[in-house]
Amino acid sequence: MSAEDAPTRKTPFEMVDIRNLALVVHRNEELIAQFRLLAGWRIFVINVAESLMTLNQSTQYYRVEWLVERGFHRFKRGHIPALPLFLRLPERIKGLMLMLTIALQVLTLMELVSRRELAKSGESISGLVPGNPKMKTTRPTAERLLSQFDNPHPLIEDKGKRISAVMVEGFTTLQKKILSILKLPGEIYDLSFKHKKEFGILK
Repeated sequence: MSAEDAPTRKTPFEMVDIRNLALVVHRNEELIAQFRLLAGWRIFVINVAESLMTLNQSTQYYRVEWLVERGFHRFKRGHIPALPLFLRLPERIKGLMLMLTIALQVLTLMELVSRRELAKSGESISGLVPGNPKMKTTRPTAERLLSQFDNPHPLIEDKGKRISAVMVEGFTTLQKKILSILKLPGEIYDLSFKHKKEFGILK
C-alpha cells in the first residue's frame, strides 16, 4: 500500500459489531403442569342464591362479562346514572330502576342493530368522534349516535283539533346515515296529535 492509499480521518469507514448469542432453555415442569391443570377454566364469583340462579344460568348470563359490566357502568357514571338517589320510598326506587333498565335496553339495542347493519354492509361510519370527524368506526356506541340528535328544533303548530310538530332543519347526511342503519324512518320526527284536550297539550 502506498502512502497515497493510506487511510486518513476523512476516509469513509463502517463499524461492524459481531456478537454470538447462546440460548439455553430449561422447562419448568411444575409450572407447566399447573398451567395445564387450569387451562380452559374460568372462575366466576357471584352472591346470588342458587334458588334464584343456577350455575348454568349464571355462566350463560355472565360469559361475556365486560358487556354486563358496561351496562352497570352506565348506571354508575354513564349517561343513565342511578346516583345520587333522592328517593326514599321503595316503590319509587323500583320505578326509577325500571325506567333506567328500559333506557339501558334501548341503548343496548341501538348498538346491536347499528353494528349488525354496518357489519352486514361492510361499511363504517365517521363523524361521531368530537375533534376527529374523519375517524371511522364499525362499532359505534349508542351515546355517540344519540349525540347527533341532541339539539332538535321542532316547529309546533296548533291547528284547532290537531297539533303538529315538524323539524325546522332538514336532516344532515350523518343523521340520515344513522337513521338508515337503525332502520328508523325520518317521519318519526314529524309528530301530529289529534284532540289536544285528550293529550293535555298546549292548554
